[in-house]
Amino acid sequence: MAPLILHCESLTPALSELQSSYSLLSICPADAPVAALLGTKGASPDDARVALVVNGENRWEEAIRVMQGGDAVVLDANDNGAEWIVNRSGDESGEGRAGMRYRDLIPGRLGGRVVASLISIPDGGPVADYVHHHRIDFQMIFCRSGSVRVVYESQGPPFDLHAGDCVIQPPHIRHRVLEASKGLEVVEIASPAVHATYPDPGMELPGGADDPGRSWGGQTFVRHIAESAEWQEGRGRWTGWEERDLGIGLATGGTYKASVARSKDVGEGQWRAATHGSDLIFWFVLDGQVEIQKGDGSVLVLLNGDSLVVPKGEFSLRGSMGAQLLEVEFA
Repeated sequence: MAPLILHCESLTPALSELQSSYSLLSICPADAPVAALLGTKGASPDDARVALVVNGENRWEEAIRVMQGGDAVVLDANDNGAEWIVNRSGDESGEGRAGMRYRDLIPGRLGGRVVASLISIPDGGPVADYVHHHRIDFQMIFCRSGSVRVVYESQGPPFDLHAGDCVIQPPHIRHRVLEASKGLEVVEIASPAVHATYPDPGMELPGGADDPGRSWGGQTFVRHIAESAEWQEGRGRWTGWEERDLGIGLATGGTYKASVARSKDVGEGQWRAATHGSDLIFWFVLDGQVEIQKGDGSVLVLLNGDSLVVPKGEFSLRGSMGAQLLEVEFA
């Protein structure tokens, strides 16, 4: 039986009213929810009694289909962005799941293939989150500033992510955000762009035996701790820079990779030829200034907090002394 469709102006207050009678079964998407499924506790989303959808949103039918196990719409699975897609620091953010603020770092989302967000919790303190999991192909969290306490299935007691730390969240790993420092900011990259979140009210975390090497959908959990990480001489496009690998490649069998690159140049820095032929490369500037000279000779300047989707091809780059950027690569 199809769920009863109820329209609302805003999902958060409407959910608060209905959850006295129903349990939340799924919500979608996390960064700007447009639909939620509700029903009896422990029921499958397929057996939802109510579908709560936001007025004026034309994506709710796709969201319901995804929450019930269907595929998200991806207009071109091979689209890595034919243009340089820039998002500037200070661009507008909106309210997402659990009261978090989301800044969309890839407007258009490459046809639905990937979503990248700068997630912030301005006030800090306990987070109104719950044990949940996501149906995704890939998801990673990189802490840009502040700290956040999280807990993951099979990974022991809660721990803090500090600036520079990173985790990969394999498909369907249960987890929860517990509390955050004031001014927390994390960069999240996930694929596909529209993916479902499923609460798991029956699971307590931490719980059960630790199993750090456990596999979820062919991926393992990784926690990268910046304080103890070693910098290595950069290779390829990062020749003349230094890098610290975040361990994503090993955890995903090389399907996805991520690293932080740091410039060693002095002053304006030296232009260095670079290229990439990967499926997708995403950059987020963590500190300093990075300049890219495109094939037509024009120069693109990125400052702290800016992000970029880099199209395939040749270019040159240089960075101010100590400039750092996060690179995520879909190989």
